[in-house]
Amino acid sequence: MPTSGIHEIVGRKISSKYNYLDNYDFYLGLIAPDSVNYLGFAPKEDRWNAHLRDKDLSIWKSNIINFYNDNKDNYNESFIKGYITHIMTDIVYDESFYLDVTLPMKSINKVDHEAHLYMLEEMKAYSSNNDFIYTKEILSKSNNTYNIRNISKELLSNWKNKIINEEKVDIKPQFITNKIIEDLTTKVEEELIKYKVL
Repeated sequence: MPTSGIHEIVGRKISSKYNYLDNYDFYLGLIAPDSVNYLGFAPKEDRWNAHLRDKDLSIWKSNIINFYNDNKDNYNESFIKGYITHIMTDIVYDESFYLDVTLPMKSINKVDHEAHLYMLEEMKAYSSNNDFIYTKEILSKSNNTYNIRNISKELLSNWKNKIINEEKVDIKPQFITNKIIEDLTTKVEEELIKYKVL
């Protein structure tokens, strides 16, 4: 699954088309599902609950669309759209991009586990080099937070502050490219339109 920075870049590209570009609540929703990792990589149950996850990607997709349709009137509209955009990005990435990114990494003698960790480092580098500071500025505009699923307002606030204070990574990514991010964004947008989230 993508790092917070990749979620924010994909979200920014989508938000620029749908009047959410400077919308604090939309960007807060984009980071919300991963806030369970505030104190380190959370147990599987916590991560899967926050992401409405299922090992079957089609069931996972149904879970988030049903959650959106059942709850869209119970949350700030921008926030829940950001939340669903984050999770849809995870699904689309796992479905269509994960192997395309990690297989070339394995070709340079990185084993499965190392390739995954290397991919995460590349994602951090990509977002550091592609104006992730814009998102940090938006997230600094308010202290408003929400409870959603197993995520408390306090946890989300702490996660937001951690992201705002995240340091820049000064390496140039080799495998996470502009084309991958553009293609990922296009597919996520298509799915969100298909299911009437956008």
